[in-house]
Amino acid sequence: NLSVTSSEPTRTGYTFLGWPSSSSATTPTYEAGDTISFTYNSSNSRTLYAVWKVNQYSVRIYAMTGVNDITSPIGPIQSNSTGRYKEVEVNYNTSFTATVTMNSGYKFNRWTTTNSSTASAVSTNASYTFTVGARDYTLYAWGEGIEYTITLNKQDGSGGTSTIYLKYNTGWYSNSGATTSISTVVLPT
Repeated sequence: NLSVTSSEPTRTGYTFLGWPSSSSATTPTYEAGDTISFTYNSSNSRTLYAVWKVNQYSVRIYAMTGVNDITSPIGPIQSNSTGRYKEVEVNYNTSFTATVTMNSGYKFNRWTTTNSSTASAVSTNASYTFTVGARDYTLYAWGEGIEYTITLNKQDGSGGTSTIYLKYNTGWYSNSGATTSISTVVLPT
């Protein structure tokens, strides 16, 4: 009789299930600590093969400012104090795509891994594809108001404001990029 070692091998992204005597087996014959009974002689060797189960990791996607819907993954929208989200379990080392649609007046801005619209972007595309590693993920999809340019045609007048910018659901600005807000327009003379 021989005891199978109680220490288990490790493999990133997988859980060890046990040992079968066939390399194609999907369920183990022996688990760590089991006793194997066989008669040993010089022509009777035995090889045991590890059986692994792929781990699943959580991917949570939040719909933040301007996001209308999370179209991928499929599933129900939930909500908590952070906002609306979808959450799915995804196998290790699998390609995963998160996709959102925007509300009217908004364009997609960025995906972040922290709850901040100014955090570094992991992607600036509304569809973000990545390979799931051996960890859980939380992603935030951010939109921003579309900027509209309004040209004020002075019709032979002079002076005054010639261009203003409206950023949807944000306000009026004197510059493209919406960094200098305005509350009045100077009329031409």
